[in-house]
Amino acid sequence: MNRTGVAAQPRRRRARLSLDPRRLGSLAGARRLTAGEWRMVLLALPVVLSVRWALTVTTLARAHARIVERPPGSGRLAPHLVDGWSRAVARASRLVPGATCLTQALALQRLLRRQGQDSRVEIGFIGGGETAVEGHAWLVCGERVVIGGTNSKNFTRTMTLEG
Repeated sequence: MNRTGVAAQPRRRRARLSLDPRRLGSLAGARRLTAGEWRMVLLALPVVLSVRWALTVTTLARAHARIVERPPGSGRLAPHLVDGWSRAVARASRLVPGATCLTQALALQRLLRRQGQDSRVEIGFIGGGETAVEGHAWLVCGERVVIGGTNSKNFTRTMTLEG
């Protein structure tokens, strides 16, 4: 209780960006990244941060509208470049507290859209009844899941965000 007789609210800790290289994986693994891979991670980091922030302060619909408001670039990416951006987003997400599967899928969608690659974020749920409901998001390019693919087949798709 505070002086006014109202129960005091517990202080919430603010999540902070952690630039600790250990969050990128092992130091040996970080050293194995090529200059091009480091460049992709450094380009992906502000996108992951901005998507995470957008999901915190606004609705999913508004955040996605901001992601797709930019006209797409020209051309399509080779599959190895799509995979490279996927790995870069996954690595950058380790530095951003609360960067969930949805954050990663939307960030990768934004990066790929800038380069002319069409994709879609799919959101699904599993469980219910006696088990807890779990949600998951993944990004699909063509017919291939490029991020968030672990167990995506187990989820019932309920929403698709084209971009």
